[in-house]
Amino acid sequence: MSDIDPLCLEVDELDFRLGLTELLTANGRLTKETNQLIAKTITDTKVLAMKEVLAQYIQTGLGMSQEELIAEQHNSKRLGEFLGSVGYERPNCGNFEAHAIVSGGHVRAEAAREILAQYNVRIDDPSNGVWLPNYKRNLSKNPEFSYAHRTVHRKTYYLNITSCLEQAMSPMHARAILRRIARGVVSGAFPLDRRLKRVEVREIGNGSF
Repeated sequence: MSDIDPLCLEVDELDFRLGLTELLTANGRLTKETNQLIAKTITDTKVLAMKEVLAQYIQTGLGMSQEELIAEQHNSKRLGEFLGSVGYERPNCGNFEAHAIVSGGHVRAEAAREILAQYNVRIDDPSNGVWLPNYKRNLSKNPEFSYAHRTVHRKTYYLNITSCLEQAMSPMHARAILRRIARGVVSGAFPLDRRLKRVEVREIGNGSF
């Protein structure tokens, strides 16, 4: 099972919530605290289920050809769910989107996708994701973020990502480079309109960035 059907999860959650609520109501034990406990139990269960889905997603990628990996379609919702399953939750306000560092469809991301495919890293691997405010107008509400999602898809940005990933020597190293890029995108240290200097590329590769 490489994907999860959100509708099935929602139906299962609704059945569980209704069944438990009816049981507690019948026994006179439905309180604010028990409602909170139900919500926490559902959340924890969904996270565990998504972790299993992610593990299978990664495992399936190990058996995919480079052509299959390069052609795989990016799914922003799936990427967001995988980010949540590894503890990187979407910020509470609703103005955030899951951004794929190596784009799933941009022509200038093809070289970077080939590098990820070389190491069997799939496009919606959580290492390839970061939460960003959706539009520039929402940056003022989230001062810890430097870029809005809809503004980062630029030629120089993709060239910089490729230069960094060319330093990768293993799947783990490729994922580490992606996480360093993600931190730089959030802080603004990773440039959108300026080519990285060679020393900066090396620093991202060796972890001193």
